[in-house]
Amino acid sequence: MSEQYTNLARTNLSAGIDDNDLTITVLDETLFPTTATYRIVIDREIMIVTAGAGTDTWTVTRGAEGTTAVAHSSGAPVVLVLTVQSLLNIREEATELFAFASPPSNHIKGRRLISTNRPSVQWHDDGTDYIPVLPVYTPAAQAFDFTSTSNNLGTSGVNTDAWLFGGVLHVNTYASANPKFWKKNKPGGNYKYTLCLRMDTASGDADAGTGIVLYESGSGKYRAYYYNGGNLKVNNFNADHTFNSNNFNTVVTFQPSQPFYIQFEDNGSNFIYRYSLNGTAFTTIQTLARTTFITPDQIGFCVVGSASYTVAAAQCLGREIV
Repeated sequence: MSEQYTNLARTNLSAGIDDNDLTITVLDETLFPTTATYRIVIDREIMIVTAGAGTDTWTVTRGAEGTTAVAHSSGAPVVLVLTVQSLLNIREEATELFAFASPPSNHIKGRRLISTNRPSVQWHDDGTDYIPVLPVYTPAAQAFDFTSTSNNLGTSGVNTDAWLFGGVLHVNTYASANPKFWKKNKPGGNYKYTLCLRMDTASGDADAGTGIVLYESGSGKYRAYYYNGGNLKVNNFNADHTFNSNNFNTVVTFQPSQPFYIQFEDNGSNFIYRYSLNGTAFTTIQTLARTTFITPDQIGFCVVGSASYTVAAAQCLGREIV
């Protein structure tokens, strides 16, 4: 249990002790904590009370923190103290390491929890629940390795370092609201693909968007899962890049300049689409059979503009495939 504290706790020994006694008795315990452990000082010796709290007879650890166990006479002052080790314990207890997605079942109000395998994931323990706090989980930035392009998107205007952390990808939208995207062969087997994205629309294009694209190379058809104009959308497109159908559309309340997370999972049976505003708590918005409209063999990153503007830009803060 965490170390205990009370204010102005002071009493006196009711009997003398020698340098090896591990039990002490006090005249009045009422101002001291009712549960162990806590630290006291008698003369110049620090002791740790490990049992007997709430009574006048305490079990103690002698000579703590480099002090020396010596004899003390009856009537010697006994004072509750906050020591250097106490402060170190408070600091350690205020931050606890844990395995990602497996936080401790017991709550300690005010504690900060940090994931051991995803150290940028942090939660605040409010005593009853774990609240995600900044900084939040960001998938690791990776080199720009999408070599296959589609929908009139060439490589001449693309910075090959743009996929690195802080990079911005600018796309000429050709006065069209259809996605322009980079793609690559998808992983084999089951996988989960997460992007941390942010729109960077200096032109003021509120309808611009960015997200994930799933591509069927045999037919040229594709599905785009993206944020666009205040909505999360799952749309199907024909091989000539004309709109085919909408699978899902929902309003999501966040600013385009705010980082957000979208995730696509292939679990072997279905395609699952999720989003998150903090990178830790994902909401499922759509589950589709794997062969609905297309059977994709490539996956990628898309930028969407609108017919009103010629340039859209998106910033990818990181991506992860697991």
